[in-house]
Amino acid sequence: MHCFLFQQNLLRHHILERLQTKLQYVISHPDLDLDYLNFMCTHELILADALAEQIELPLDVGDGLRELCCLVRRNMENEQHIPSVEIQAVQGARGRPKLIIEQEKLQALIDSQLPIPCIATLL
Repeated sequence: MHCFLFQQNLLRHHILERLQTKLQYVISHPDLDLDYLNFMCTHELILADALAEQIELPLDVGDGLRELCCLVRRNMENEQHIPSVEIQAVQGARGRPKLIIEQEKLQALIDSQLPIPCIATLL
């Protein structure tokens, strides 16, 4: 029985260490790859669910992974709905440059339900 508990603890430690390493790898890159993060979260959740009968992972880990998956998917869906906008900057005699944006594209950004400060940041 003691050997079985030792093996369970060793497997739990390995799974948690693997998850931490993968998350650190994804987050450490300057360009966050949401597709890979989504794949990794989904894969790790499947692995954790498959091993649930053999080892007991902390509930916070499973809940956190599920929440992260949902947030990543929601963010990926939102990115697909944001229209691309070409902006032309025209420098005047003085002051800030004048930004020229097609009215339809500006209206599409406004219709995307993003807050105006967020749209300003995107532009």
